[in-house]
Amino acid sequence: MKEYTHIEVQPLSAHLGAEIKGVDITKPLKQVVVKEIKKAWQQHLVLFFQDQELKPEQHISFAQYFGEPQKPGFVPTLKEFPYIRHQEFNKNPDKKMTKIGGANLIWHHDDSFWELPSKGSILHALDVPKVGGDTLFASMIAAYDALSGEMKSIVDNLTCYHDVTFQARDAIIEDLGIQTLERIRKENPPVEHPLVVTQPNTGKKALYIDEMHASPIKGMHPEESKYLLEFLYRHTSKPEFQCRIQWKINAVIMWDNLCVKHRGVHDFGTAHREMQRVALVGDQRPQ
Repeated sequence: MKEYTHIEVQPLSAHLGAEIKGVDITKPLKQVVVKEIKKAWQQHLVLFFQDQELKPEQHISFAQYFGEPQKPGFVPTLKEFPYIRHQEFNKNPDKKMTKIGGANLIWHHDDSFWELPSKGSILHALDVPKVGGDTLFASMIAAYDALSGEMKSIVDNLTCYHDVTFQARDAIIEDLGIQTLERIRKENPPVEHPLVVTQPNTGKKALYIDEMHASPIKGMHPEESKYLLEFLYRHTSKPEFQCRIQWKINAVIMWDNLCVKHRGVHDFGTAHREMQRVALVGDQRPQ
């Protein structure tokens, strides 16, 4: 019996990623189709759709099949559609990239500095470079599974602080000013999340670490924390846990933000790159 009867699912790598064919997400979807997309998302963590000319209202409608659109954060949003985050590189090729704009090049989970980080994101490509500008995704389930039993016993019960300004302090000051930094800190105090989380519905364990936001491990000497986190950063970034997706105009990627970390690749010089993203409200704290 076929696992999927209403969509076509083509895996992109051993541990995560699948291209979804046979569905037009610009139109209302039948519940049986939504059910199969949800199943594929849970199984493959990252889904890739091509040739989807989404208008903003269609983008939001598609996102609502999977959760509630998240409130605006630090990324600029569309004036008419405040739940759609607008990300653009090289609108003016002569203008240097902001430091905040370059933060997406660091491995991260979106919004891990919130008590309820987004559970997923749906990103639509409006314009992409002819070459370069791929996005890398890494399965934190596969990374956890590959740890030794001894290391699992160490990380299973640890907690880490997540701070929005941990890596971005200097970038925020340079791009937005010291007053903005102080406001952001006040509105987003550091939060605690476990180093190992469980994927809802499957019970699979995943590492939850974030090079951009994770600061010292709770209860550890700073130097102990530093060396353990550095090991985990290297481990979780191994190519064997990754999926690399090459963007095309009107491609759409949705990913699980709890069990997947991601980063952009800035290898496209001054070429224009423009995206729109809807994030989904987290159902619960990572646990």
